[in-house]
Amino acid sequence: MRISSERKTNKILPKDRKKEFKVFLDKANQRIIALRQSPKYKRFQQYRRDARSFDSTESIISRVESDENKVDSNDYMECCNVYGEVEKLEALRDRDWQHYIMLHDSNNIMSGFIAFETFLDDKDYFYFLGQSVVLTNTLWQYRDAVLESMKGRDKSAAVYMMSRQERAYLKSLPDILTIYRACKKSNQAGLSWTLSHDTAKFFTLHMKAGSLIDNVFQTIRSGASVAGRSRYNKLKSFILHGQCRKQDIIAYLNNRDEDEILIDPQYVTSLKKDYVK
Repeated sequence: MRISSERKTNKILPKDRKKEFKVFLDKANQRIIALRQSPKYKRFQQYRRDARSFDSTESIISRVESDENKVDSNDYMECCNVYGEVEKLEALRDRDWQHYIMLHDSNNIMSGFIAFETFLDDKDYFYFLGQSVVLTNTLWQYRDAVLESMKGRDKSAAVYMMSRQERAYLKSLPDILTIYRACKKSNQAGLSWTLSHDTAKFFTLHMKAGSLIDNVFQTIRSGASVAGRSRYNKLKSFILHGQCRKQDIIAYLNNRDEDEILIDPQYVTSLKKDYVK
């Protein structure tokens, strides 16, 4: 159980953020009203009625895939996107941060977190950063944004990213650690490392095999060109070995049994590459 699971997340805004949130709230409400009145939103409502329940889209999908093609698949997806934007704006309006994060797919969770982190106190900032890190496939692309958002935060609140067991394990580790990162030249300076050489090897082999390419490259905020993907695919994957001080670690996360270490890469030294055959 993570620390924030033991308490309710704080919906009371930090004093210096109340005015900023009010400005955002006014714009969000205007946008919600405009979207709800749009033809695409109304058509989505009709699609939903046709499916007979909010959770059941089977009838719509069958119609999209049928030979008769009674439903235009592009229009249906555009209508879904409009509805999705309304849902996200409403979650932000209601300060339902957890729901807002869960409305994003794993490739876009970090962009979701960055969108609202400024409205959080330090404890909730690190809690939701931890949730986002565990769920995302694309942390390395948001390295600079995350580090920038962390400036001025009370780093001791990073304990709220971790469970009791994770905190205890981190405390038990030696002062100097060897850590590993599966990467390519273009993304070696990332935030996410591991204590386990086997874990790094696993991800390196998957990168080499190309099975993670889609997960990694669909994420370049949907902006990666075919040529860009091809260049990335041609880069050799390797395990990056490094050393760090325990005091420089932001958090230890083992939710996925990956012995993950979150750290600013500037604090990782004695770097060495290991090309896995």
